Amino acid sequence: MISNYAGVLCQYTSPLQGLQKYVSMVIHEVGCRDVKCNNDTFIDLMVQAAANVDAMLLIMGLDKLIEVEGLDRVNLTLPGYQDKLMIDVANASNGKVVLVVMAAGPIDITFARNMRKIGAILWVGYPGQAGGDAIAQKPPSTKVVTGAPNMQLIGFERVGVKKGKTKYVATSLNVCKDLSLVDVEGKRKLVIEQHTIFVGTTSEHQVRHHFIVRQAGDKSGEPLVSIT
Repeated sequence: MISNYAGVLCQYTSPLQGLQKYVSMVIHEVGCRDVKCNNDTFIDLMVQAAANVDAMLLIMGLDKLIEVEGLDRVNLTLPGYQDKLMIDVANASNGKVVLVVMAAGPIDITFARNMRKIGAILWVGYPGQAGGDAIAQKPPSTKVVTGAPNMQLIGFERVGVKKGKTKYVATSLNVCKDLSLVDVEGKRKLVIEQHTIFVGTTSEHQVRHHFIVRQAGDKSGEPLVSIT
């Protein structure tokens, strides 16, 4: 979850914690004792779980035991029995499997692309303190993008104002960049819903501005932005 450039965090959201926010019942099984996955002791438990659930989120990859500054890898494969774990779980799954790969460097999972049960593959890097929540959120549609984060930082500027004084601050918003997401095909699309821009850090000093992104009725199908 956390890379070696992240500093010290007070807390972070794991993928399990993220899923529990959106799914009423989550079954969690450990497939390997650690990322190196030097034995296949727990694979049978994962296979049993996969056969009894509607969908499976399979999290594989590396961590700082495998890749870090001064510790180079000698191949591009998943360590230990992770390949076997992935194949056995996917073949036994009762529903679709979403494969999540956590790693900073490239990993060869070409074989997974041709597995019928694997419905999606997400490479998430080391996603940081809110990574578990981001992974658990509904993936955007390829037509109309929904399910955007509830709140995100789009700009930061520290402004000091002395007591009794007034200071004017200019800010800008790139609608196509700041109010959009990248869909599962890698295309950037605007999120079709209301957006609220908050300027300021405390509720009593915040300025709010509302934007509504809606689909226009023209032939191009390009969304237009209505500011209210």
